[in-house]
Amino acid sequence: MAIRGRTQRRHGGVFLIVMFGLISALAACSSDEDGSGPPAALPVNKVEQVVSAAGGTVTHGSGAQVVVPQGALAGPVTIGIEEVAANSAPTLPAGVNAVGATFAVTPHGQTFLQDVTVTIPFDPAQVPAGVPLSLLKTMNRADGPWEEVAGATAVGSTLNAQSSGFSHYVVTVRQVVINPSSLAVVSGERATFHVTVLNIDSPFTIRWQRSTNGGASFIDLAATGRSYTTGPTTLNDDGDQYRVVVTNDSGSITFATSLAATLSVSPNSVAPDITQHPGSQTVTVGASASFSCEASGTAVQYQWQISSDGGVTFVDIQGAAFANYVFTVQASNNGERYRCRASNSAGTATSNTATLTVVIPSGTEILSLSIVGDGFGVVTYNPPVEGCSKAIGPTTCERVFNGNTIVILTPTAYSGSTFGGWTGCDSVSGNDCSVTMTGSRAVSAVIN
Repeated sequence: MAIRGRTQRRHGGVFLIVMFGLISALAACSSDEDGSGPPAALPVNKVEQVVSAAGGTVTHGSGAQVVVPQGALAGPVTIGIEEVAANSAPTLPAGVNAVGATFAVTPHGQTFLQDVTVTIPFDPAQVPAGVPLSLLKTMNRADGPWEEVAGATAVGSTLNAQSSGFSHYVVTVRQVVINPSSLAVVSGERATFHVTVLNIDSPFTIRWQRSTNGGASFIDLAATGRSYTTGPTTLNDDGDQYRVVVTNDSGSITFATSLAATLSVSPNSVAPDITQHPGSQTVTVGASASFSCEASGTAVQYQWQISSDGGVTFVDIQGAAFANYVFTVQASNNGERYRCRASNSAGTATSNTATLTVVIPSGTEILSLSIVGDGFGVVTYNPPVEGCSKAIGPTTCERVFNGNTIVILTPTAYSGSTFGGWTGCDSVSGNDCSVTMTGSRAVSAVIN
C-alpha cells in the first residue's frame, strides 16, 4: 500500500506539471496569435506617429518637428523622427560644418502631394557671428547626396523649411575661412601666404598674425589684405607660423580665426610633389565649390586648370593661383573637371583630376541674377540664401528656390558706388525687386 501511495503521488505530480505547461503554451498562443503582443520598443531618441490624410504634427523631444498639412498624404503613413550619429548619414560636402545633430526623418523617400514643414534644431554656440545658416537634406533617400533646402528661415535655435520629401536633415554653416597653406622657400626668398574668406555678407577686416614660438602666442602684423608676403627669409625664420583673424570692421565681432600655416626655410631648392589631391564634389546650384591641393617643395607656386571636354584638354583659370580654389557654382559648371599644377624652379607636378557634379533639387527653379556696372556692392535675397557680391567687372549668380516662391532681392551699393535700377522683375518697390518663381527666371541690376 505504501508503494501504491507513492506511485499515485508521482502520477499526480506529472499531471500537474503537464497541465501547467499546457496552460502556459495556450496563454502564449493566445497573446501572439493575433499579433496583439507588445510592440518592439523604439530607440530612446526616436518618435513615431501615424499621420493620415487629415494631416498632423510629429514632434521630437529635441525640438525637431514635422507638420503635415491636410491633403499632403493620400492615406495613413507612420512618420518617424530620430536623432542619429553623424557617421550614419552621408559625409557632408567639403567646407560645410554641422552646427547641430543629424536627424533621420522617415520613411526615407516618402514624398507628399504638397510641401510639409520641417523644423530642425541647432546649437547657437557653434554658429560664428554673422555667418548664415543652411538646412541640408539628402535627396529624398538615405544615402544622399546632400542638397540645400531653399528658403529655410531661423526661428530661435531652429531652422524651418518647406520640404517635398523625407531623408536626413542637418543645420550647417559654410566654411568662413579657407586656411592659408604652409610654404617652403629657399633662404633669401620671400614667402607669400594667401587666405580665402567666404560666406560673410557684411563688411569684414582681415588681420595677419605671426608666431615665432611654435604657436604658443601670436603677434599682429601690419597686413590686412588677403595675401601677406614676408621679407627676404633666413634660416632663423624656419618654423614660424602665420594665421589670420577675420572680424567685423570695428573688431568687436570675430567671425573666424584660421589654422596656422608653417614656413619652412631651407638652403636648397626642392622640386614639388603633390601631397593632397583635390576630391570630386557634388554641389547645389548657388552654393560654393571648394577644391584644395597641397604640394611639398620649395617656394611652390599653384595654378588651377579646368577642362570642359571631359578631361581631354585643360586651360589655366585666371586668378586661381593659390592652393585653394573656391567659386560659386552655376548650372553650366556640371561635369567640369579641375586639377592643379604645382611648380618652382626645380620642376612641376600635376594633381589628379576632380569632377564637379551640379545638383538642381527637384521642385526648385533657378533665379539668375546679373549685376553690371563699374561699382561695387551686394544683392541679398529673401528667403535668405548666400548673397551675390559684385567686385570688378560683371557678375552673374544663380540661386535655387522652391517653385512659386516669391523672392525679394535687395541691393546694397558700397561706399562710393550707387544703385542704378532693375530689369526683369515682376515688380519693384523702392530698390527691392520682387520675382515669383513660376519657372526659371533672370533679372539684372546695375551698380555704378
